[in-house]
This record gives sequence, C-alpha cells and structure tokens, in this order.
Amino acid sequence: MGLQPAGDMLETPTRSQWPPERVKGLRLALGLTQEDFAHKLGVTFATVSRWERGIKSVSRLGAIRLDQLLDAARATLKKRAATA
Repeated sequence: MGLQPAGDMLETPTRSQWPPERVKGLRLALGLTQEDFAHKLGVTFATVSRWERGIKSVSRLGAIRLDQLLDAARATLKKRAATA
C-alpha cells in the first residue's frame, strides 16, 4: 500500500468524522508510526490500531485531538510553502 498524497489527507474532514482510512491516511502523511502517532494524540498504540482497523470508533476527545493535529500539520505546510 503506497502513501496517499499529503494534500488529500490534510483537507478538513467534517468535525468528528474520522473513518479508519482517514486516521491511517493522516498518520502516513505525517510519516509517523502508530506508536508515535498515539503519543502525539495522548492515546495508546492499541487505540490507534483499533481506530485504523475500524474496530473502535474515534471518540469525541480523539476527534478533537485529530482535528488539532490536522490543523497543526496544515499550518506547518503553509509556513513551509511561504518560505519556499
């Protein structure tokens, strides 16, 4: 499975709408392992794994943290583009 273009993963999803492929897509676009991604989100590795496999839905708090991480990634990309 190849990486999806970062731009696709960095588009704003509907708040709290984080299906498994979107969670995994964001993680891969950021180049993070499940463990590192979990650490950034303040959840366990097992939680990220369950989200990505669709075993567990993303909680409200998890969605907020994913939204925040997405916003931070988008801001970083904008800064990089402005200095390029």
